[in-house]
Amino acid sequence: MKISNKNLKIGTFKLGEKVNVVGHIITLTNVHYTKERNELEETQPKEVLRFDIEYQNGTKEEQVVSAGDFEVHDSKGEKMEVYPLDTLTESVQAGKHVNGPAAFGVTGNAPYEIFYTDYTTGSKAKWIMEVK
Repeated sequence: MKISNKNLKIGTFKLGEKVNVVGHIITLTNVHYTKERNELEETQPKEVLRFDIEYQNGTKEEQVVSAGDFEVHDSKGEKMEVYPLDTLTESVQAGKHVNGPAAFGVTGNAPYEIFYTDYTTGSKAKWIMEVK
């Protein structure tokens, strides 16, 4: 199997748009800040950003999708970390779909950019999120 790393930029999208990143069909919705915190964490982020991921496996093989597959960057370009709440991590058979939340500890420096990269091809999609 030949792996191509073309670093294709699929584009920039809005919340609610269904985006096909070489067979990974993704829709991001319901972005908001939450007061929910993980009490076991020693340090707490300024804010916790949550959004819902709808993932459909349009590939021919089983895929694992996780909130950790997404990168969130603040307006200063700093990478935010996945925040340990009950976030999406699922194995998805070909042709099936799954829904679940993602949570990231954020700095308060909005707007945030969210990236998803298919690491086999390097294809990347971006969403810009403004939260009020």
